[in-house]
Amino acid sequence: MGSSSPREAPPAGATWRCRAPFVVIAGLFILLPYLLRLEYLERRGFNPDEFQHLHSAWCISEGLVPYRDYFEHHTPWLHFLLAGVVPLYDVGLEPTDAESFIFLARRAMWVLTGGILTAVFCLGRRLLGMPVAMLAVVFLGNNLMFLGKTLEIRPDVPATLFVLGSLAFLVDPSVRRRPELRFLASGFLLGSAVMFTQKVLFGLPGVAVALLLHVYDSDKRRAGISRAAFLGLGFVVPILATAGYFALRGGLAPFVEYNFLMNLRWKARYSPWPLFEELAQQNPFHLALGLVGLGMACYALRRAEARKRGEAFLALPGLSFLVGAFLIPVPHRQYALQFLPFLALYAALTLRDLVFAGSRDLDTSLSRAVATSSVVGIGAMLFLAFPTLSSPLFFTFMWLAVLGVVSLLLFRRQSRWIILALLLVPLSLNPLFESRVFWERRNWSTLRNLSWVIENVSPQESVLDGFSGLGVFRPHAFFYYFLHDEMLLMLEDSDWRPLERRLSDPEKAPKLVVDDRFMARAPGRVRALVERNYRTAGPSPIRAHWNRSAWSDAGARRLAPQFDSSAAPRLPYVLVEDGWYGPEKEDGITFRRSRGRRSRLLLPIAEPRDVWLELSARRLFEEPSLRIELALNGTVAGELSLESGWHNYRFSVPARVLKEGFNDILLTYSKTPRQADPMARGRNTVLALHSITLTPRSDGIAKLEKRHYPVKIHEQSQHDSDGGEEHP
Repeated sequence: MGSSSPREAPPAGATWRCRAPFVVIAGLFILLPYLLRLEYLERRGFNPDEFQHLHSAWCISEGLVPYRDYFEHHTPWLHFLLAGVVPLYDVGLEPTDAESFIFLARRAMWVLTGGILTAVFCLGRRLLGMPVAMLAVVFLGNNLMFLGKTLEIRPDVPATLFVLGSLAFLVDPSVRRRPELRFLASGFLLGSAVMFTQKVLFGLPGVAVALLLHVYDSDKRRAGISRAAFLGLGFVVPILATAGYFALRGGLAPFVEYNFLMNLRWKARYSPWPLFEELAQQNPFHLALGLVGLGMACYALRRAEARKRGEAFLALPGLSFLVGAFLIPVPHRQYALQFLPFLALYAALTLRDLVFAGSRDLDTSLSRAVATSSVVGIGAMLFLAFPTLSSPLFFTFMWLAVLGVVSLLLFRRQSRWIILALLLVPLSLNPLFESRVFWERRNWSTLRNLSWVIENVSPQESVLDGFSGLGVFRPHAFFYYFLHDEMLLMLEDSDWRPLERRLSDPEKAPKLVVDDRFMARAPGRVRALVERNYRTAGPSPIRAHWNRSAWSDAGARRLAPQFDSSAAPRLPYVLVEDGWYGPEKEDGITFRRSRGRRSRLLLPIAEPRDVWLELSARRLFEEPSLRIELALNGTVAGELSLESGWHNYRFSVPARVLKEGFNDILLTYSKTPRQADPMARGRNTVLALHSITLTPRSDGIAKLEKRHYPVKIHEQSQHDSDGGEEHP
């Protein structure tokens, strides 16, 4: 077998040993992008899908049952795993804890991605040889679509790892004494992958055909059938266990309906061609070489020798996942995670065969077929990719330089390992260059807005969201808690009626509505209720509850919402903008400390009139020269000196500077020496503010001064838990 193709040598990897230059360069281009992921995951902007999965995990941690208590159409194992971690963080009260939990989940995806790369390496080494294994990890780790989707919190990431782990048991030649256990473990991992995402079902036809070929080629047919039965048994165990969990909680019927039956009726339909065009534009050689290699591997299965080595368990599932892109109704980018590892393995095999074509290690006729097919495939991919490359000149120059060096080495008959190593440079540098987009910090505004929601909505109050995810750690106001375009197509008029009733009830209406472009496509009746009962407040596109008929300007407006076991009173309240620390409690009084030289608030007012505006506040340290200035909607209402202890500071405000809805309050403090501030942690904190009270007045109002103030700048705050309180 020494002169035959390594695809027919048992095992194929035994005759291939990597040389040092190739190992060094391949190792560099494996480790560099993987380590860069740690920085990318902190910077990459959030996909709303991530908050969808995090919200489901948070709901489970709160005791809700998926599918029964809220809509979800993904199988639940990722949500269960994340739900076990939620209690370690105070995501409902502390914005910093919420942020830490989010990035912990992303780092978990980083670890799982390392597992995927390891599984690809093991599969390649066992079946196709060490150089193919290393090349495959380079191809996959540098694939931009794989990089982007595995940075996100998605069930597709663990599902891909479990699928590859399942196949690794089937192609492992080292365990021969108890093959039934290998097939049982393989089936269990495959069934577990389905419980992370139903997309794995598109790979099952390939596994089933490979299993039939295995039974057909077995020396003892009964033993082959027994192994297949063990795989089937392992496959159904996690599925039945999950179904049993929901059956015990009265959620089995919704589990089946929303995970499988509803997805079969999904109305949205997308063509898969844009997905493949994007892959061709980002990594044309990965796609072209992978398709060529996968096609030739499937063709080689006509030989019993290739089937007996287990190659059917790699080629046929890969082909099945690839065909699944044309069957799944909505082939989003994350679906590519299912087939990209297979394309990486066969792209690596094809590249190795191209470089070593004509050598004694490869069959000459096979080499010619690989070379011809590869040239055609690469040409087709470059035709698609070149017009849209962001750096075509750089890309072209790099390839010409490398090909020139390769040609020179071939002419002088230098080591093919050096040539293979040199080819890794353009294959890796261009994706690394393009991945710079992940370096830009694009998630700061999302985290800022998420902090604003946590600060202004108590854990018992709900948020109605379109598809922003800002209500991730708050109760959802609608059974269908995300409303992207595909979901909107599925909803009937009857599905919206519970939400209409809730929006019409001042006691049950959600505290906030995230009125994004998806919420704007809700039915007209729902839109009318949102327009009537909510006003713009805080960061765009958030609206806060505003029911004119239910609102009262009487009473003290607290800055710190109630965080006890009972639902916090909705009215009255104040929305907190930048310039405040989180709620604190001292001597039975809840308050917030100011942060910096200025602090902003949004005060809801139903009926503008001449009023006394009273601040219930306390000076935090002895400094007799401290003063505070108050401005409403850009107009200065006055300036007062701060005294020791809790006091009510009164400002006279005329009706003409107020407006119905949310009014902007700006508090400006006199400069305080840092050494005089006992809370000195970088920014001075001047006062503690408990509440704001409006008292109507009928006497004259002093003339106020109009000033210009800069645009609001939101700052991240922190929360502390709170309970009952006494008025100071």
